[in-house]
Amino acid sequence: MKGIKIALGIMLILITTNVFAGTIGVAWTTPTLRDDGTTLPIAQIATFRISYGTTSGTYSSTMDVNDGTATSANITLLPGGTYYVVMSVIDTNGQSSVFNVEQSITLGTAAPKSVTGMTLTVGASQTP
Repeated sequence: MKGIKIALGIMLILITTNVFAGTIGVAWTTPTLRDDGTTLPIAQIATFRISYGTTSGTYSSTMDVNDGTATSANITLLPGGTYYVVMSVIDTNGQSSVFNVEQSITLGTAAPKSVTGMTLTVGASQTP
């Protein structure tokens, strides 16, 4: 079975609702290639799986977006703290891609920030 290559251009955006709870918005570019370079038609994308947790390398929670045409999702009502987020793609045959590069975001900060040199862009803003 051919693996799936996640497109580089994934973007992670944070919007906090207050200093104790927040929302992580994840937006991505739909992958178009498998790891062997062959085309991955959008009709063969079954699920975008967002995995996250409060310990680097350990993703205790997942959120599945079961729409191959989706390009964003929100993880809501998270308590303040640092979260580590990765994403994978599952095709209609059940073949899963590897995770993209892990990114971290800290909820409960009002000042915008970004992570440089990575495939995800991270920002934070306080909701009025």
